[in-house]
Amino acid sequence: MVIKEKNTFILEKRPYTETSTPEEIEALKGSVWIEESGFLYLKEIPIMTPFSINTMFDQIELLGQQFEEYVFLVDLRASERPDAITRKTLYQRFNKITNISHTTFCTGKNFLINTTIRFVMFQTKVPSYSVCKTIEEALQSIKKHK
Repeated sequence: MVIKEKNTFILEKRPYTETSTPEEIEALKGSVWIEESGFLYLKEIPIMTPFSINTMFDQIELLGQQFEEYVFLVDLRASERPDAITRKTLYQRFNKITNISHTTFCTGKNFLINTTIRFVMFQTKVPSYSVCKTIEEALQSIKKHK
């Protein structure tokens, strides 16, 4: 399986906030897509903020409504470790979603992101998750849980 990138707008390595342009907001929403039936993909941006997380999770919830249950791949290979406020937002947003059966995170070799994931996910209601270094490992994990 090859991931089909959907977003053509290039998001910069900077925080996106409520002052973002309509094009930037659409690009944040475009960072989430249905890869195939029952499988959502999120290509995270380099610097996460509560605003960017809320914008993308609104899109996740919208797309996820189509499925009784779905798996979710979060590509964090280009992301930096989120601050405490953003981690709290992640925790709150993951807890609102009830139809994710499994989440796989692809982090490259980022130890700090791996630690953050475990800290956030331990506090959520998501039934299972995995952390992978490569996109190939992440896709295998998704296939196993789909």
